[in-house]
Amino acid sequence: MLRYCLLVCVWIAALSVGAVRTALAEPHLAVREGMKCSACHTNITGQGKRNQFGIQYEQQSLPMRTIKDSTIYDILSQYMTETFSLGLDFRFQNTTIKGIPGADSPGHLFANSFLVKEAQVYAEINVVKNRFLVYLDERIMAQPGSPTDSREVMGIIQGLPLKGYVRAGKMYLPYGLRIWDPDALILTKTGVLDSEFGFSVGMEPGPLVFHAALQNGEPLVNIRQNTGKQVTASLAYVSRYGRIGGSVNHNPKAAQLMGAGFMGVGVGPVTLLGEFDYMRFTDFQGSGRTLLQYVGYGEANLRIFRGLHLKSAIDYFDAGFAGGDQQRYQGGIEFRPVPFIQSRVLYVHNRPKLLPGGVQAIGNGDRLVLELHIFL
Repeated sequence: MLRYCLLVCVWIAALSVGAVRTALAEPHLAVREGMKCSACHTNITGQGKRNQFGIQYEQQSLPMRTIKDSTIYDILSQYMTETFSLGLDFRFQNTTIKGIPGADSPGHLFANSFLVKEAQVYAEINVVKNRFLVYLDERIMAQPGSPTDSREVMGIIQGLPLKGYVRAGKMYLPYGLRIWDPDALILTKTGVLDSEFGFSVGMEPGPLVFHAALQNGEPLVNIRQNTGKQVTASLAYVSRYGRIGGSVNHNPKAAQLMGAGFMGVGVGPVTLLGEFDYMRFTDFQGSGRTLLQYVGYGEANLRIFRGLHLKSAIDYFDAGFAGGDQQRYQGGIEFRPVPFIQSRVLYVHNRPKLLPGGVQAIGNGDRLVLELHIFL
């Protein structure tokens, strides 16, 4: 525990020095302001590159301190136009993992690593202003063992009736809450972290948000052999008090049906998020049996003052078979000292530690995560 405290102190000190010298926007910010994802992001369904309003919102409303000196955006904007613009997300982490007594071998009860958790570059090319654009979300540095690739590449026709759009290319499923936590069970267990080729349509009339997509249902299959397709749809109602909605995904080739209900409520300095997922597999892993699984997620954010948030979250996964259930509990702080810089200190408690028979649950050691996020 002493080592944890020392690491936290060193990290905060380093960030403070950096702030004197010199995001991914999350759903809780949209809920707090009563806005849709498209208000701040080029990608209509959220995440990725921030648009002009998203940049201004970050500069003027989120950090503890606004600065008059030139920021990275002011410098880069000299080379960007209404036709072409760039964005980026860079997350550097220090992760400390506490081992599981009785399961780990000596010397592995305490591990500490530096890593680049995220390194993405975004590009937007407006071929016809306010009508047709090309969007690119490129992963330029992946975690060990993961490929460097394009997460999303698409052409977007917008400005259609009812604020409609059509997209074609490689994209994520328009499903559930688009939180930034790649380890969240509502993302890892549902598989929505995987982008796939296809097309989608949608509209945002008044307070409603509707997205639908038809995409390949067999990832990594040769185009001459791919016969599976999956359908995804999402509908939400957005107001200044929050949002409520649901999503559904059907992949006949994988014998999979998923459904999600989600909500967000903002009351003063408190913002709450929640999602519950139902998954039905009619031929689980080729066994011929039907399996039901459930995933739940809850998040609470407390705005202490401008630039500082307290965050807590809980995940639960019901695997439908013995030894497969999993829970995550996390809490910590998020700090934005100046525009385009965010730091996080999070403690994550994972359960169970041991599976039936005393076998270690791989990856379920508790973690202390220290993160520096630079974005544009």
